[in-house]
Amino acid sequence: DFIKKKKHIKIWEASHKIISYLENHYLVFCREDQLSEFLASFNTYFKTIVYFVTDQHPGNKWEIIKTSYKNVICIESSYSDQEQLSKLHLNRCKHAYILTYAVDKSNVSDSGILPLVKLIEENYQKCKYTLELADELNVRYLSSKGVEDDNIDDELKNQGYISVVDTPNENNHNKTKKAAKLPVRLW
Repeated sequence: DFIKKKKHIKIWEASHKIISYLENHYLVFCREDQLSEFLASFNTYFKTIVYFVTDQHPGNKWEIIKTSYKNVICIESSYSDQEQLSKLHLNRCKHAYILTYAVDKSNVSDSGILPLVKLIEENYQKCKYTLELADELNVRYLSSKGVEDDNIDDELKNQGYISVVDTPNENNHNKTKKAAKLPVRLW
């Protein structure tokens, strides 16, 4: 109940008491404009607190979201600061959802999240996460094993896969590529 009253936490100012609540929790790293759609889907299956992690000060959309969704708490944190990320207890979270976005004036479609995912891979190996990518080629930046070819034989069917949904067109189809147990949703 104490943490529900906060609604907006700056992780660098957070007390030990607040940080202690971050155990077996859900994190979503995304932009404010992506959060409503995520929460609408998430709340269909779960009725638990979600910590929305943003690297920007929350704006007007956050004010609307927090009145519509009572189970969301905003945590303002740098996506590249190790000390701040450690306070999120990534190794203890139930699951982290990382939704894609591009940094302004960048020509890499997933540039906003690639450094964050790299930090998670290197420092928080116990963190279970689902990653959304706009460009399947960006998987090569994330895992040292990377993506192999499209030919999948029967013995590989139970390993990690990436499902790629192409932009709708006459050749639209789902492609499956073997990946190194990397949970990714590509658009």
